Amino acid sequence: MPTSAKHHKQQRTQLIRILFFLFLFCNVFSLQAQNIAEQISEDTTRMNLYTGRAFGKNIMFTDTSGKKISLAAFQGKVCYIDLWFVGCAPCANEIPFWKQRFDHFAGDTNLAFITIAIPVSKQHAGWRRYIRDNQIPGIHLTIAPELLKTKTAAAIAKALLTDEYPSYYILDKNGLLAGNKVSIPSDKLITDYILYNALKSVAPSKSYVEIHSELSRVNSKTASPAFVSWVESFYKKPFMGALSEALQ
Repeated sequence: MPTSAKHHKQQRTQLIRILFFLFLFCNVFSLQAQNIAEQISEDTTRMNLYTGRAFGKNIMFTDTSGKKISLAAFQGKVCYIDLWFVGCAPCANEIPFWKQRFDHFAGDTNLAFITIAIPVSKQHAGWRRYIRDNQIPGIHLTIAPELLKTKTAAAIAKALLTDEYPSYYILDKNGLLAGNKVSIPSDKLITDYILYNALKSVAPSKSYVEIHSELSRVNSKTASPAFVSWVESFYKKPFMGALSEALQ
C-alpha cells in the first residue's frame, strides 16, 4: 500500500497554525521563528527538486471517456496536477479544498487542474464513478491500460516522482516541472498565491518564500501594498477578513 502524504500535510498544517497564532497574538519567539525558517527551507528544497524536467513525458494516459492523451496536450497552460488513488483518505480530505482552488481560478483558461488516478488499489476500477459521485472538477486522467502490461503501477508512480499520496505538482507552459510536491489545496492562501504567480512564470518555491515573508510582516503592519491589494482583489474581501478566513 502506498505511503500517504499525511506527514507532510501535518507539517504544513502546523506551520500554517503557527503563522496564524503569530498573526493573532504578535508573540514571536526566536525558537518558533527558527523552526518556521527551517520548515520553509525544507519545503522549498523539495519544491525545487527536478525543476525543468519533463514530467510524465513517456507516459500515456486515458481520460474519463477512454480517450488516450499525454500531458503534452496541455502545453501552453500552467498545470496543477494531483496524483491520487481511490481509497486514499488524505486524498479524499483534499477534495473540498481542490474545489475551492478550482473555483477561485474559474474562467482562467491558462490554468489546468488535472487529477491523475494511479491504479494502486483494488478500488481503482471505480475511479470514474468516484470522480462523478464526489463532483471533482478539472481534467481527470489515469494510466493507459496498455502501459500497465509492461510496467507496474509502482514503477509508473516512481516515474511521476511520487511515493506518497496525494502529491501535487505544477508544470509550466512548456510542460516542464516548475514545482515538485508543492502546496496542497488545503493550504488555501499559500496555494492560491503560488498558482496565481505560476501563471506569471514565477517559480513556486519563490512564491512560497514570498507569501510566508508577507505573513510574518502582517503583525507589524508592514505587509506590502502589493500583497494587500492582491488579497483584497483575489478574495474580494477586506484584507484582514480575507486573510483570517484563508489562514483558518
